[in-house]
Amino acid sequence: MLLEQGVASHAGLDAIYARFSAGYEAMDPIAVANLYTDTAAYLAPDKNIQSRREIEASFTRFFGRMKQGGSRVAISFRILQRQVQETLAYDVGIYTLEITAADKSSRQEKGKFVTVATRAADGAWLLQVDAFSDLDDG
Repeated sequence: MLLEQGVASHAGLDAIYARFSAGYEAMDPIAVANLYTDTAAYLAPDKNIQSRREIEASFTRFFGRMKQGGSRVAISFRILQRQVQETLAYDVGIYTLEITAADKSSRQEKGKFVTVATRAADGAWLLQVDAFSDLDDG
């Protein structure tokens, strides 16, 4: 994860992105889903998912397709803006998804995202909202 100049590091939020990237590399839908609250909104361009259980099912399907095709996936994040309050925070950024096929060819997809995280009673930060779309390079 990269932080743009002027964006402060935050241990709880930075850990979300590190664990997200690790979950992608392991293609572990449970690890990724556990970064979200039970009632999280996962807002993809073609989906509006409204629970951790549905988020896990979506990642199970995605990682399943990748595994079936012999592909590997990696995701990285660049945080452009960050605002943190006591129990609520948001990030605005760019993600880069790299998919490496079984034949070792690879492609990158970039997109923009906004996340809203909440701090639970135990101090852990979890995503409440994750909205993203493709980055239009044109």
